Amino acid sequence: MNKIKNCILAALCLFTGSAYAGSQTVIQAVAEIPQQTAVNNNSVVSTKTGVYKGADFIKITLKNKLFAPGNTVNMPAELVLEIQVLNENVKVKKWRLDIINSRKENAFTSSGETIPPVITWNGIKDGDIAEGKFKYIFTVEIWKKDKVTVEDGNITVDVTPPLALLKSSTDVAVISDDRLLENIVFSLNISDETGVDLNKTTFQILNAKNNTAIKSWTLQSDAQQNITWDGKDDIYDRLVPAGEYKPVLQTSDTAGNVSVFSKSISVIKCDAQGNVEDIVVKEKPKALAASVKDTVFFKSASGVLTDSALKSLETMTALLKEYPANNVLIEGHTDSVECKKTKNDLELSNKRAQAVYDFFIKNGIVPERLQAAGYGKAKPAAPNQDIRTRILNRRADITVLKIDAAADGINKAD
Repeated sequence: MNKIKNCILAALCLFTGSAYAGSQTVIQAVAEIPQQTAVNNNSVVSTKTGVYKGADFIKITLKNKLFAPGNTVNMPAELVLEIQVLNENVKVKKWRLDIINSRKENAFTSSGETIPPVITWNGIKDGDIAEGKFKYIFTVEIWKKDKVTVEDGNITVDVTPPLALLKSSTDVAVISDDRLLENIVFSLNISDETGVDLNKTTFQILNAKNNTAIKSWTLQSDAQQNITWDGKDDIYDRLVPAGEYKPVLQTSDTAGNVSVFSKSISVIKCDAQGNVEDIVVKEKPKALAASVKDTVFFKSASGVLTDSALKSLETMTALLKEYPANNVLIEGHTDSVECKKTKNDLELSNKRAQAVYDFFIKNGIVPERLQAAGYGKAKPAAPNQDIRTRILNRRADITVLKIDAAADGINKAD
């Protein structure tokens, strides 16, 4: 018992002493910029038929009800309508296609005199990605003032990555007598409006030196869950050596948008006398030890929280209530293109930060814990030139700030 006590005390002195020495700054856990990758078998084919004078006249096949603009690898990057005229004897005057969003606003229109076999829409409206839910209305005017109308709904344009949060029971694991003194428990939370693709969702422990996976889990559910690691690898089922490790949670939604969230874990070892060996000196943590940095996204030129943002903030609110002593930094941002519409990027970024601030207040977080600021277009997270990644700049970053060791007792007591 004395050896174990000495081991724990040595580890705590070394790591807590450095962890609380600095002032409050941004979190260490890394939320990497999401990339879009392939997700197969997510296209939903839907066929509708238009009738003229009691007979089938036109058949329209919607090849994919869900797509992600800019995603070009085995995943629909545009909406595709295949059109077949079943009665060539009907004399068409003109046709028109309208794609309408949930607010009954027109996102795309195409028209002509000769009905084409295929019509596509790239998901762009007014030079930007029109994310959300849509329906199409295809109208054919027949000579003598008759009309045939075909429509179909539940079209989804999705470029927002899923929510991914990762916490751990400790950031420092101690080896003694060829085992971890205490297993590490990871808390995982993933969610997305369009659904999580569990086939593309993994949780791994990487060796931080070479990013080689030493332990992997395949998630069976997108519900919040805990995973326990006893420090052993998958290859030899042996305890890993002392060193730095990186837990990585990667998840994809059904549209192919990917989120990757990672953090750092140190494994240290005690010798037979209870002395700490193989100490790995880490950069001082800048925020809460758990990975609690999150981002909410906004539609172009808007400071109104989206449905996906609300879902993310609900999860964050629950987490903030677990750490009542920690303050929260809210930073609003814009992309460089939407600023041309609003004329004031700082004002828009402040509105976004304020929207998050107001949500937290409404849901029981005291104002004294919150700091909100807008930075306009000054801190892009991704290139503004690429329409596929520009949405990542229309955001509000939320960071739980580090506190001193004495105040941390409030969290532990609660």
